[in-house]
Amino acid sequence: MSWVGVILVSTFASNALLSYGLGACDAARGGRHGSLRTGIALLASTFVAGILLWIISSLVLKPLGLRGFEIIALALVVVPVMRYVSSFLAQKVGAAGEGLFMRVDEVSLSCVVFGIALIVTRQGFGPVEVILASLSSVAGYSAATGLLGAINARLELSDIPAPLKGGPGILISAALVSMAFSVLDVDFIARMVG
Repeated sequence: MSWVGVILVSTFASNALLSYGLGACDAARGGRHGSLRTGIALLASTFVAGILLWIISSLVLKPLGLRGFEIIALALVVVPVMRYVSSFLAQKVGAAGEGLFMRVDEVSLSCVVFGIALIVTRQGFGPVEVILASLSSVAGYSAATGLLGAINARLELSDIPAPLKGGPGILISAALVSMAFSVLDVDFIARMVG
């Protein structure tokens, strides 16, 4: 698949939130922290997790026939390495970058980081495609959360029946957006861009 295909598949067809339901946890959405800091932390975490898991999977697990142990490798090797490095860098950088690296430490346990790293690794990409897919997946996740946030804000201002206000309206909207994204499947994009 071409790099354009990898980017489109990772952004739309394999969307972490809409296709797999990942990212509903507070750690990935920013919470009380700034959204820019969370976005940068999410980009850094998925990038590092994707590359580390690809290295472990292709150099250790695949040759030994232990591909099913990717989740364990992610939990026992990749996440502790990411947390150690972010804590180390937070101490060395000082006050200016400490908040960002502490946010990376928090986001590294996010279900989005776990899911994107596993999705990207299992698609059989090389190292460059893993990088493109990781970064594109974060872009797709950010676009989906932004779109659902805008729909939620619009629903709050709309005159809709009381039983559909709040959670039910958001779930119906998420289902419709998810159906719209599901039109762009991997085969369709592969035929479209090669």
